[in-house]
Amino acid sequence: MNDIKPRISVVIPIYNEESSIQSILRSILQQNTSDFILHEILVLSDGSTDSSVSEVRKVKDSRITLYDYTDQQGQNARLNFAYSKCSGTIIITLDGDIEISDRNLFQHLVTAHSVHKADIVCGNPVPLAPRNFIEKVAFFGADVDQSVKAKLEDKAMRYRLIGRIFSCTKESLNGLVIPLDVSNDVYIYYYSKLKNRIITFEPKAAVYFRLPSTLHDIVQQYKRHLHTNHHIYFSKEVTQREDTRTLQHIYPIFFKKSLRHPFLSIAFVLVYLKAVVLAKRYLRTATWEYIASTKNNA
Repeated sequence: MNDIKPRISVVIPIYNEESSIQSILRSILQQNTSDFILHEILVLSDGSTDSSVSEVRKVKDSRITLYDYTDQQGQNARLNFAYSKCSGTIIITLDGDIEISDRNLFQHLVTAHSVHKADIVCGNPVPLAPRNFIEKVAFFGADVDQSVKAKLEDKAMRYRLIGRIFSCTKESLNGLVIPLDVSNDVYIYYYSKLKNRIITFEPKAAVYFRLPSTLHDIVQQYKRHLHTNHHIYFSKEVTQREDTRTLQHIYPIFFKKSLRHPFLSIAFVLVYLKAVVLAKRYLRTATWEYIASTKNNA
């Protein structure tokens, strides 16, 4: 590490995260800070209608700044504002419905920035163990996805940058304005590649999240992931170059896992096909799409 410790800003946009946000904040405050300074934590409530705001206020620390918006402008609008306000040298972005169990989580990200001279470090979101059949279907899909990423190795970075956890140097975000109608993590990836930013993956920086547990929610989540507006903002040449995952990578892994879990694989295909159909009529908006069963108290 450098002699001068990096200052860390943490950004957490939330909408109705009453079951998890207090735990996240307490986990952040318990992080091992031997090699960095925990400078500030920005929590941005985008029109939450539950007790999220009161849960944040229960955590008393001068480094926490709460922005309690009564209107909904969407996650991307709140991120744009937060990134402009942050004064840390490294900005860590977290979702509001994750679980943190490692006191060295931030240390792993900071170290990766230093060792790899990275502008952006992708964390490692890990699904929690499934509790019902629908979660098992989602877990099957997540397992295939993780195996494909592992096979692609460094070529999988486009799929490693996920909004649940990633960190950026403040300098790497200069000039960034995320459009309101895109997936912010994918947009940040393409934007960063055009700026020749160095992006790396840190598997030790693991956080945990709940998979959807209802048929409605799993279809909604897949539909959202399938739809993209990025072709509006980036050339076909850029998107095709970076979208390295093909059916040739997916099929062998999918069929191998299908032999072990035939019923889950059939259910996954049916759910995915329904999401594909719905995605064709889907119009991404700025407002949050609430997947209730992924919340920790669901």
